[in-house]
Amino acid sequence: MNLKAYLKKTILNFFIIITIIFALIFILLKTFENEFYKRIADIEIAHAFNLVYKIRQIIDSKETEKEKNRLLNYLISNDVKYIYVIKKYKNKLRYIYDGSPLSQRAIYFQPFEPVNKKLWQKLFISKSPVFETNKKANGIWLTFLYPILKQNKIDKIIVIDISLEAYNKFKNLLHLFNKLFLIISIIVFSIIILMNFFMFRLYKEQFESFIDPLTKTFNRKILETIEKDNLQNDIVAIFDIDNFKKINDTYGHNAGDIVLKQLVNIIKKHIRDYDYLIRYGGEEFVLLLKRLNKKYAVKKIEQIFEAVRKTPIDIGQQKINITISGGIHLEPYKEKNLLEAIKKADQELYLAKKNGKNRFYIYSESIDNKIFNLNDIIESIEKGNVTIYLQPILNVKTNKIEKFEALARIYNNNKIYLPCNFINEIKKTNIYRDFTSIILDLVFNCITHLQKEISINFFAEDFNDEKFINIIEEKAQKYNNVLNYLTLEILENEKIENINELSEHLKKLREKKIKISIDDFGSDYSNLNYLIYIKPDYIKIDSSIVKFVKNEESQKIIKSIVLLAKEFNAKTIAEFVEDKESLEILKTLKVDYIQGYYISKPLPLDKIKEIYLNNSISA
Repeated sequence: MNLKAYLKKTILNFFIIITIIFALIFILLKTFENEFYKRIADIEIAHAFNLVYKIRQIIDSKETEKEKNRLLNYLISNDVKYIYVIKKYKNKLRYIYDGSPLSQRAIYFQPFEPVNKKLWQKLFISKSPVFETNKKANGIWLTFLYPILKQNKIDKIIVIDISLEAYNKFKNLLHLFNKLFLIISIIVFSIIILMNFFMFRLYKEQFESFIDPLTKTFNRKILETIEKDNLQNDIVAIFDIDNFKKINDTYGHNAGDIVLKQLVNIIKKHIRDYDYLIRYGGEEFVLLLKRLNKKYAVKKIEQIFEAVRKTPIDIGQQKINITISGGIHLEPYKEKNLLEAIKKADQELYLAKKNGKNRFYIYSESIDNKIFNLNDIIESIEKGNVTIYLQPILNVKTNKIEKFEALARIYNNNKIYLPCNFINEIKKTNIYRDFTSIILDLVFNCITHLQKEISINFFAEDFNDEKFINIIEEKAQKYNNVLNYLTLEILENEKIENINELSEHLKKLREKKIKISIDDFGSDYSNLNYLIYIKPDYIKIDSSIVKFVKNEESQKIIKSIVLLAKEFNAKTIAEFVEDKESLEILKTLKVDYIQGYYISKPLPLDKIKEIYLNNSISA
């Protein structure tokens, strides 16, 4: 859910809550007021019954009519406005006694006209006391009628009118209570508003910490909050913009930013408010589709890919078309957590990029059976449990150790993993980039201590990878003063594709004074044509040839490689030298450098410093 949707929902909920609160307050006040009036009426009726007792004593006495009226007048007070006794004579109501002041007093047997005839009808029907309240009639609030029965017939009716003064005494108390209640309500209402305001601000600040400032999508921090969500019926996908570095290089970073924002707009048109679109890296996005069946999810992602392909992006002076590659995990709930599901989807993204881009692959659990725990490897890299060992390289002419090769190691739960055990697997994930960055930092740290050349090998395809080049450029800026000590070895473990692009990247590296070496030269994938494009500073002769150096045929091959290297102004390195005899033969073959267990096994930096740095670095 975006911030705008949350704000709209919050305001709506707030008004609903406030409306409910005010409705409850109104109902409560009305209920209280009605109950209050009822209680006041009960009090006054009880008072009226007490008066009836006194009135009956007066009218039953042997006093004169005039005296009885005077005694009734004594019962008049601020609360009691009128007291009179009425008799029905020939279907007419007439005054018998009247406690009103003399100037207002009715004469004996004067006709009486009731204001509320229904009340009087009720009296004659029920032959029991009745009353009514009326806050508007002639200053009278409550009229109380009490029948005096004789032979089960109404003989006389005592009428008591309670004044508004009595009502107003209690009404003022009610108003005071209402004011107090209103003040309390305002305070509570203000507290609710303040709480809602601060809660919204807190949510807004927290929400914004999860938002990527450029694309306004979620950033990867949001994964911490949804990692433990129930992923049942959810789908995870990861996308990457194809050739994004070329867009930045050609049109500028502003154009790259526009492309990122427009891609987000395209994707958002095809997803729902409660789906998660997350900027996972520079040009990578993770999409978490909530509560969606597999078939419809794949169709949805196909629609996104189609929309991206068909939508030109206006970058200012022109419009360009882009494509994306992706990986999908249709059953993320089967993984340990969401991050594990993303890593599996990332493997498929890697394959999609490798196999032509502009496509997506779907992760299948059946192809994920490994002979070792890949999760342990990934966890170790994420925790930085990575180190390097250095293997010395001997200069044959000077008989001194002048170079070292860095060999990566990963440790986890007392286990040491060599790159050959896992490197091909993590190549399919973004963790390989993290691993590369960590290794380069470790290499430059060793260079800083030793001030000697150190080589580290990478796959040929790495040099055509935009992310790898970005990492190299980042390290070049950070370690600019020691770049001349770095040698990057290109592994010839497979056929090199896009050799022209590779050559351009290597040219830029040489301009930064970084040296280039071809590793495993003479292996199955060797191609003499590569020498033209790579222009190596060093050629490492493949171990499959060196280990048979005592064989005459192998010596011929090595001699040819040495001559070829000289033609290209490259130095030769023979690795896997394991005995003195092999060393002496390689010397006669004019190999420039020797590497192998006969010289030294790989050692950690502290051992290297202890053995070689303080001994003129001689073998």
